[in-house]
Amino acid sequence: MNRVYVAEYLRHFDLNAEDVGEVVSEGTQHYTCRYRTDQVIKIPKDSIYMRTYRPLHQQALVRDLDILNARLQPYLLPTQIHCSERGYVIIQDFLQGAENITTTNFEAVKADFQQIAKINREIVRDYGLSLDYFGSIGFRQTILASLLRDKRRALMTNLLAVQEEGRYTIKIVDVNLSELRFRYRGQVGLLHWLVDRTAFHLSRGFIRDHFGIWV
Repeated sequence: MNRVYVAEYLRHFDLNAEDVGEVVSEGTQHYTCRYRTDQVIKIPKDSIYMRTYRPLHQQALVRDLDILNARLQPYLLPTQIHCSERGYVIIQDFLQGAENITTTNFEAVKADFQQIAKINREIVRDYGLSLDYFGSIGFRQTILASLLRDKRRALMTNLLAVQEEGRYTIKIVDVNLSELRFRYRGQVGLLHWLVDRTAFHLSRGFIRDHFGIWV
């Protein structure tokens, strides 16, 4: 992570770059870092890929969070979106002891996952948008799992398994929804639209093959 870029970017928000700690994960679109003592902050990446893909539009991101709060609030990690003329940052609670969803722990969260998948089908129908179950790291790892025919390698990184009141449940940590509307309307970058649609259809097959659930 480029600390100079992060400091310059956060200068456009009422946030202190010195509160940004170590990198927790690095996806295609964001750096996710520890923030203060009990939070994480997601900062859009500045890369050649993201300039082509086009950064998420802050208004679309706020729309997506509103949809998730209305439809999937019990599973949604508390999330704040800070916007400025430069763009946005996302701040969320830090989940202690959270686990990526794998075939090993899936049975413990299967009922919650089925409920999330049911509601997500309604979101697809009503808005032409969808959860991204895997995330870029999970998607690559699950492609490898399919190639090697090793289900143990498959994992989801945008939905996490956590223990709450003595039972496992799921928390959704990725609040930007994938763009699935059938016709390209120019509201997102063309690469963004193509990647989202392709990844969605592949993800459905991966979940069926590795986790035994139709989404």
